[in-house]
Formats: sequence, C-alpha cells, structure tokens
Amino acid sequence: MKTLKRKKQDSIIDALTNAQKFIFAPLAFQALSSMLELGIIELLDKKSSTEEELISALGLDEYTVRTLLQIGVANKIIYKEEALFSLTKMGRLFLYDDMTKANFGFVKDVCYLGASELTKSFEEQKPKGLQKFIGNYPTIYTALTELPEKMQNSWYEFDHLYSDNCFEEVFQIINRKHKTIYDIGGNTGKFETLCLNHDKNFDITMFDLKSNINKIKNKPELKNCKFHPINVLDEKPNYPSIKNSAVLMSQFLDCFSKKDIIKILSDIRQHMDRSSRLYILEPYTDMQKFEGAEYSLVHTSLYFTCMANGISKFYSLEEMKTLIEKAGFTIDCYHQDIGSYNYTLLECENSAFGRWFQIKEQSAGENRLRISLFLYKIFGKNALYLIALLMSVFTFIFAPKVREYSKKYFKVIETEIGLKPSLINQFRHIYSYANSLVDKFLVYSGNFRTDNVEFSDKFVEKQLYEDLDKGNGVFFICNHIGNVEVFQAFFQKYNKKNDIAVDVFVSGKQSQIFNNFLSKTKLTMPITTFQVDDIGLNTGIELKDELNKGNMVFIAGDRVSENNYTKNITTELFGHTILLPKGTFKLAKLMEVPTYYISVIKHKSKYKIVIQKQETLSEKEQIALYTQFLENMIRQYPFQCYHFYDFFNN
Repeated sequence: MKTLKRKKQDSIIDALTNAQKFIFAPLAFQALSSMLELGIIELLDKKSSTEEELISALGLDEYTVRTLLQIGVANKIIYKEEALFSLTKMGRLFLYDDMTKANFGFVKDVCYLGASELTKSFEEQKPKGLQKFIGNYPTIYTALTELPEKMQNSWYEFDHLYSDNCFEEVFQIINRKHKTIYDIGGNTGKFETLCLNHDKNFDITMFDLKSNINKIKNKPELKNCKFHPINVLDEKPNYPSIKNSAVLMSQFLDCFSKKDIIKILSDIRQHMDRSSRLYILEPYTDMQKFEGAEYSLVHTSLYFTCMANGISKFYSLEEMKTLIEKAGFTIDCYHQDIGSYNYTLLECENSAFGRWFQIKEQSAGENRLRISLFLYKIFGKNALYLIALLMSVFTFIFAPKVREYSKKYFKVIETEIGLKPSLINQFRHIYSYANSLVDKFLVYSGNFRTDNVEFSDKFVEKQLYEDLDKGNGVFFICNHIGNVEVFQAFFQKYNKKNDIAVDVFVSGKQSQIFNNFLSKTKLTMPITTFQVDDIGLNTGIELKDELNKGNMVFIAGDRVSENNYTKNITTELFGHTILLPKGTFKLAKLMEVPTYYISVIKHKSKYKIVIQKQETLSEKEQIALYTQFLENMIRQYPFQCYHFYDFFNN
C-alpha cells in the first residue's frame, strides 16, 4: 500500500511542478530575453564565470546578475557547479541555432504582447492583438510594410528561415515539368530571385498585394520578374489565363481560414488549363518527424489567431487534403521532407482529369455484369465481342479523356517501341481493353475455356507448382497489363481438389461489386475478393491468414492507394515518373513466402502466362525488378497496358 501511495504522491507533485512551470513560463521567457540583451548568455558561452566575474565584466549590479542566474539555472539554461556558472547545450541554442533564434525573436517581437488578446481574438475571430498594439488592420499582411522595424525584421526572419530553406528543391521539382511559374504570395521575392539566378530569362510572375509588390519591385535582382498585384479574397480576383504552367503557393494557405482556402483554390482552378499544375508547400503538423517541430507548429497557430487574421492556423495534411478536394483539385503527387524542416510539397491537378480511382472502370457495374450474363446465355460469347466493338467505337468518339490518356501513353513509349500516338493506335488500344473485359466477364461467370492458355516458360511453371505443393501459399504481384483473371480460371487444371483458394485484394468498390456478382454465379473454383483501400497492418494480417492456408494471393503492384496517397514510392518507367504502392512491396518481403510477378497476355487466339519469381531482395531492388518486368511486358504487348488515367506522372 505504501508503494502505491508513493506513486500517486509523485504524480501529484510532478503535475504541480509542471503546472508552476506553465504559469511562470511568460516571466521565464522575458528573463531569458534580458539575459541575452544584457550579455550574460554570450559571456557564459565564452567561459564559465562566477557571479563576481559577471558583475565586473558586464557592469551589472549583484541583484540583476543573481536574480537572472537563478532563473537560468531553474530553467536549465545555465548550469551551476559550486561557484561557477556555465551555459548548457540548451542555452547555446539561443546563440547558434538559427531555428531557435528565429522562433525566439518571432515570439518576443511579434506575438508576445498580442497574445494577451487571445480570448477576444477567438471570440470575435479577428486579430485583436494586432489591432490593440499596432493598429486597426484586418490582417497583419496589409500592415507588414507599416510594422515597427524590429517587429518587421523578426517577422521576415521567421518566415524566410523555413520556406527559403525549401526553395531550391521546389524549383528543381517544378522545373522538370514547367518553364513558367506563377508564385502566389511571393512576399519579398526570394523564390523569384532564386529562379532568375538559375536563368535570368526564366518566366516567373509574382502575385501579391500591391503594397508588398511596390516595396520590392525595384530590386535589381528582380529586374526580369513579372509582377501581378492581386487580392485573392476579392469576389472576382483578376487572375490571368494560366496555360501549361505551375502555380506555387508557398506557406501561403496557412494564412487563411478553411472557407477562404476553398475559395482561393476554386478561383485559381477556373483559370488553369489541363496541362497546368498547382503546387502547395506547407509544414503540416501531422507530417513532422520530431515532437519539438509539431509542438512549435501548433503553438505558432496562436500567432495567426491573435496577430495575423484571427481565423487561420498551420493545418494537418488530412485537413488540407479535404480542402483541396472540395476546391476541385486532386493531389497528384506528394513530395515529402522538403528542406530541413519537414515541409511537404503537394502537386495537384484539376479533378476533372483525375487518377485511376476517380475514373469509373468500364466493367465495374454489377448491373452491367448481369446484363452481360443475360446476353451471353441467349446469344453466346460472340454477341459480347460484338458489343465490345460497338462500345469501343462509342468510347473512342464520346470519351475524349480516355483517348487523351491513351495518346499520352503512346507518346511515352513511342521512342522506345516506335508506335505513334495515332488515332488508329488509340482505337486499337481501347478495343483491346474492351475485348479483355469480355474475357474477364467469362472468367468471373465461370464460362471461360482454358484450352488455349499456357505458360510461357515450362521451367517457371514447374517451379510454381512445386511452391504450391509445399502448402505455404504463394504471393502474386500482378498488374494491369493483359488479363490476370485468365490465370485464375486456368488454375482449375492444377487445383483439381479445390483445396487452394484464389484471393484477390482489390479496392473496396470493386470488391463489393464482384463479391455481389460472384455470389449469384456458379464457379468451379473458390475465389474471394478482399477490400483493400489502404495497404497497412490489417491487410498484412489478412494476407498472412490466407497464405497460411496454402492459398494464392493476388495484389496489384501498379495502382496506388485511394485513401492513403502518401504511402507510395516514385520510380521510372520508360524514363517517366510513375507512382507505385509502397505497401505492396513491403508486404511481399514480410510474408516470407514465394513471390511472383505475373502478367497474362493475349497472343493471337491464345493466352500466355508470364511469371517471374522474385528472390529475397531489398525493397529498392524489388521495385527496380518489378518496373523492368512491366517494361518488358509493354515492349512485347503495348496494346495490352490498360492504364486509362494519367499513369505517367511526368
């Protein structure tokens, strides 16, 4: 009983101690400021000193030195050993660490007085600290050029330390795709200067308030920069027409409320063509590696409350993702760990041109599958192939987005394979896909004949059967080249006892559609589709359970997660950037069972099963080998790559 009481007592004492530290933190903060201004910190950095030595060297009285030393020791800024006082590691940060110095100056000169008006700021959703101590401005941004010099300097030092650190990486990422940049909220023109240092004729336009532009537009280094005065909160901002360009918002959207962010993004989207991209650079609170970084960001949000505008904050990635989608954009790529402070650059495109999970699969509807089954029973499979031809013609004429993606695909492979992005090739591509849908339907309805299906390599076929006979299961990483469902039907030849199940992990919507359909059809082999919209721990547990039963598991390696788009990895296919789901390759390694890459390709009237066993490799080696496998398949069968969305990120 004594021990339990002691633990409880300690927790109460700890809580009381922490509460007092919290209460007196504002005074400790100002005491540190005094120690810096009076030279105590700087002198102790040079050498350990006694009270008397500090009094003599700095010309201060005993009361000042002794009082401040006590505060320094209590807050672990100063260390005392007998009569000597020394600076701790934390104390030295205030002299040498750029981040600590910038944060300290920002809180002291910009935020400290205004924080006394936090409650009123929350209640009125206005920057009451700014309005009480500086003037009756609606936001700090309209007051920047009028701020006291010391306050203005601290504001810019804080702002530039973080975003400036990212600019070189951001420029390199954007410059790979776009030679024209519109920088919205360019502030002091640091990014513009960097662009023009790379190329004095680079096409860069800075958007900002007129007062900010007037302050910097005559700088010599910005001689070739274009300027566009704008207030993004105007009812109809005067955006120009933006064609084949990049729009950058660097640490800009955190200056606005959620409602305003949606408005700003919606307005700019209406002026961007389909080849333009939006880039949003922010230090998201939930993307920080270190506790101190997240702590700093969430507290900096209070600056927005009492000083900046009364209504904004540093947002989490999930919050920003929701706002971006509401404004009609899709996050096309996540560039993480930008700069030294864990910034994330979001590359966005108009949702109208979206990714695979925003484009309905032609075969996806359960009703379409039922109608197809009805027609098949009456007219046979030839009727389905005729319908496929008619639907191909219809799609070719009335689905320009599908044609566009097919054209882009042929442009990518043209130099490697020699197929031009002609209208004929685009139609052949669409028609090949339509025919594969018929075969897919025949597989799932149990009516596909497997007589004309064979392995391309008898040795690998034997190797696969040996692995299956061991009863530990086999992991297949499939793709959208050819028609992998044909293998699942062909497997009936081997699986005579029906003792091995085929488990297919697909998106939630597809899983529901196919499970509903399959439950109403008679199949001669067990097949189950599992919902997986985010490859994670739960997926791994389900996979392992199925593999332990000796089953075959199929999961695509060329489609990214719809719900967790950050868990992807970039690689190159035919020299162009693509995204692959990182989780698929991690799971392949973790499952510790034989893993195969697989494509099932239609060659004339036959299907060829092409598999490649993947030995124990690192994640990087796995992805390189898988990408090579995809390239080999596309080189041989270019019309059977069925990615009718913007698969090539570059």
